[in-house]
Amino acid sequence: MALSYSDLQSIYRLEKGSPSLHKLPEDFYSGLSDLISRLDGEYRDSALGLAEEICALRRGKILRLASRTGESTPPMNMTPIEREMYREILAVLSKYEEKVLNLEGVREKEEEKEELDDGKIRVRIIRPLPAIMGSDMAHYGPFKENDEVRLPKEIARILIEQGVAEEI
Repeated sequence: MALSYSDLQSIYRLEKGSPSLHKLPEDFYSGLSDLISRLDGEYRDSALGLAEEICALRRGKILRLASRTGESTPPMNMTPIEREMYREILAVLSKYEEKVLNLEGVREKEEEKEELDDGKIRVRIIRPLPAIMGSDMAHYGPFKENDEVRLPKEIARILIEQGVAEEI
């Protein structure tokens, strides 16, 4: 079905007057291109203006739908090119959320680290070590190679300096 200037005006009124997408023919955009190529002068300029408005209205509705729902299945009444745009928008939003949530994860880790800052350091023992006594008179160990433990800073620093442990 060939799109007419009158059809274009009707579609504009429907899209302008409603928050939801209206059903368009699957080949709407190619029909729109054909219509504009057939027109001359003021009709052509007017049709271009209506086409831009329709595209902007539909794009805005699709953006709102994508940011609100986040569903991978495109909502009803989209043309094939609009469904493609919808999926691409969802992919971008998903990447954005991933980055934001990753930052949140970093903040949570920093908060956990602050909570754990009880004067101890987490270290990995590099070679076996017999039990040792700290300045607090507590016994630590014995340790096996690759043991991961939290030790008082003073003891951990000494073991790291001696090459017996590494901070993790």
